[in-house]
Parts: sequence; structure tokens; C-alpha cells
Amino acid sequence: MLPSMASIMLSVSCMALMINRAMQETESMIVAIDGNIAAFKQEGVDTERMEKELFAVRNSFHSLFHTVDVEKVRKDTTRIQGGLKKLDAKLQGLNEARSKRKQAGAAAVAAALLAALLFHLLKKTYD
Repeated sequence: MLPSMASIMLSVSCMALMINRAMQETESMIVAIDGNIAAFKQEGVDTERMEKELFAVRNSFHSLFHTVDVEKVRKDTTRIQGGLKKLDAKLQGLNEARSKRKQAGAAAVAAALLAALLFHLLKKTYD
């Protein structure tokens, strides 16, 4: 028994929807990571290696959709998202390090101001 045209169209529509959903999710991850890399680059962080990794992942992702094999798309999208998560983890590590440096800098400035105040009070005491 041959499948009806309606069931074939429904099957094709479901596959297209799955591929589209995978594309949108991964593309949003790529755009977010690209924005984070650009922000770090603007602050003077060396991001060349991460930019190259993202470029390779983006090319791999975009070439993936030249096929209509849903299983291949799912498997490769999962692999690509894993690579994107590794890049995002690196960016989070940079962000945490930057946050710790800011806190250490604020503590150093506070300590210097406190020392200056104590020296001023000490000088005022002996004058």
C-alpha cells in the first residue's frame, strides 16, 4: 500500500520543521557567542583563536543544511552545539577572570585610600 500524498507532505513538513528548529537554536547560539567575542575584543582581549574556532563552527553548521537527511542534521547539530558550548565555556572563564580582576582592583584602590587616610590622620596628629 502506497502512502497518501497528504501523509508524505506531512512527513516532509515535520522534517522541515525539525531542521528549521535546529537551525534557529544553533544560529542564536552562534550570534550570542559572536557578540561576546566582539565585546572581549573591544576590551583588548586576544580573541583571534576563538574567532577562528567560531568561524570554523559556523561554516560547518551552514554547510550542514545542504542535505535533507534529518538524522545527519540532528547528529551534526548536536556535535556543533557541543563545540559552541565549549567556546561559550571559554568565554565564561574569561568573564569570571575579568570579574575577579575588577574586584581585586577595587579592593586595591580601597586599601590605598584607607592607607592615605590613615597617613593623613597620622600626619595631622603630629603637626
